[in-house]
Amino acid sequence: MSLLKARWRLILGGVMILAAAGLLAVGVWGLVEDDDHGPGFVDAGPPSTATPVPTVAPVVINPQPSSAATPELSNSPVVYVSIERLGVEASVMELGLDADRVPLVPNNSNTPVGYHAADMVAWYNFSTKPGHGGNVVLSGHVNWLGRQGVFGRIKDLEVGDIIRVFLQDGNAFTYQVTENMDIPWDDPEAVQLMLPTDDEVVTLITCGGTWVPDRSSTIGGNYTHRTIVRAAPAPGL
Repeated sequence: MSLLKARWRLILGGVMILAAAGLLAVGVWGLVEDDDHGPGFVDAGPPSTATPVPTVAPVVINPQPSSAATPELSNSPVVYVSIERLGVEASVMELGLDADRVPLVPNNSNTPVGYHAADMVAWYNFSTKPGHGGNVVLSGHVNWLGRQGVFGRIKDLEVGDIIRVFLQDGNAFTYQVTENMDIPWDDPEAVQLMLPTDDEVVTLITCGGTWVPDRSSTIGGNYTHRTIVRAAPAPGL
């Protein structure tokens, strides 16, 4: 095991319990950085060999932002993301960690029939649902097998841009971009930005920088950076 990998191995040691009043995290949890994948892995190489099945299949809806200032607290599945400035209208699937505790991404094996992995957003079930006061972590491909990914242009988002996240029960949550950063894939901050937060935020993650081929890698290479966008609640917009 490399020193880098050893440094980043954290233990997933608790269980996530959904309670009617909210999301209760029991114990401690963590992510593993893989030497090939890196933290916050969202890769455009060949699909993973893992074949997880989404807990909830994506549901395409025609979202209309609610006029209510504060949506109801809900444990309903996250099903849709809208980023008006980029023209992103995307279905969401639920994913978690693989056997090595690396975040899974949409691929040809786990994406539901009728959907393309490049177009799917993953909501991570080790993160928080909108409205619960924590870190809502969403990932998407910058590209996938030659096709531009759903997060292919999030590097162009600016402070003040609007992101809306919709639940299956119709609740809509509005967020406003506060940060947009490119971080080297092996920078500790790339992992830290996926961890729980005291205040509610949305974290969008995709690959960035330059693709570096590596024949020794199971995925054929790696991107040099991760593009990470942070947004804060803006219920009045």
